[in-house]
Amino acid sequence: MITKYSIVQIVGDGTMGGAPRHVFILSQALKKRGHIVTVICPPGAMVSRLREAKIKVEVIAMGSPLDRKADHKIRAVLHRVKPDIVHCHGLRGGWLGRLAARKLKSMAVVYTEHLWTKDYHLTNRVWEEFQLRGLKLMDRYTDVTIAISGSVKAFLIERHITPRGKLVVIPNMLNPDFIGSKRYLKPSGLPKIIGSIGSLNIQKGYLVLLEALANLREKKLPHDWRCQIIGTGPLERIIRRHIKKFKLSSLVSIKPSADDIVETMRHFYCYVQNSRAETAARAVVEAMALGVPVIVTNRGALPEIVHHKQNGMVVSYGNPEQLADALSKILFDDNLARRLGEAGRREVLRRFAARSIIDRIEKVYAKAISNRRFKRNIKKR
Repeated sequence: MITKYSIVQIVGDGTMGGAPRHVFILSQALKKRGHIVTVICPPGAMVSRLREAKIKVEVIAMGSPLDRKADHKIRAVLHRVKPDIVHCHGLRGGWLGRLAARKLKSMAVVYTEHLWTKDYHLTNRVWEEFQLRGLKLMDRYTDVTIAISGSVKAFLIERHITPRGKLVVIPNMLNPDFIGSKRYLKPSGLPKIIGSIGSLNIQKGYLVLLEALANLREKKLPHDWRCQIIGTGPLERIIRRHIKKFKLSSLVSIKPSADDIVETMRHFYCYVQNSRAETAARAVVEAMALGVPVIVTNRGALPEIVHHKQNGMVVSYGNPEQLADALSKILFDDNLARRLGEAGRREVLRRFAARSIIDRIEKVYAKAISNRRFKRNIKKR
């Protein structure tokens, strides 16, 4: 018989991207299992989605990781709710949530690391070092840490942030909306759509992608193609300038995040994730779930999911010629695209289905409670 827990999920981002989307999907699945779930997050799109799903939400604005006002408000909520588990996510949620919970000894604390791998770096290296030291400091208030990929786990161990015995690898759960849908095969004669989704930042490698597309334009393909980049971010102006520089304005478009991302991705002929650092590869997993063939770089968690020429294609990061060659092979060969797409769908449905991941997370919660009780008994002696 599964124990039913009272769980507070804490995330410092109120959007519906990345870690917040994972928290939303996880909270829905936990509620369906009979657990009592409360989410603490800042104002944003996530709040209305949680309320629509009838998941209790406490809205708290969170500034920096040292936001004392947010710290006090989170602690007040935890003191009132008295959960069995406090599950924190990301920089602000992980820092503020664990600080708030540190004096409430009855609550077991779980932290999920969504971001850091050896390939991920901030532009400001001083701020990067501050964050990493903060992660190590907050680990003392944590009973179990979840790494969302093997590359995240390796980084946390290598940097001595979390001891091996406290770490467990559990990938982010696949959004159930992607399981019931499949790729839409457009009629012959229409352009084949190359898709790429993500924040328009330096980590996603969009400038290299544009160089590859300029290279692809010179290859003689028996059909037309277009590229849709879905997202917003700090590099948008630079990316648009490079689209003009490479004379790709008629072939490449940038669109903001779509409300119905499933329907958008279903129309992709293939999907590209040209990241220099990737911890979760959520969009890649979602594309594979739809049967869309994927091309990814050999960075972070991507080669843990995509195996070259088996369920997708893997290219070296920063090599536009290699990326263009992989794109031309998939665009030219419908049978190859179909085979890779079908193999990718089978792989992610096996590895990222909700049932198996929730089972593992429930075991983590039980372990965290056990660890907390052990620590309390040791201190009493």
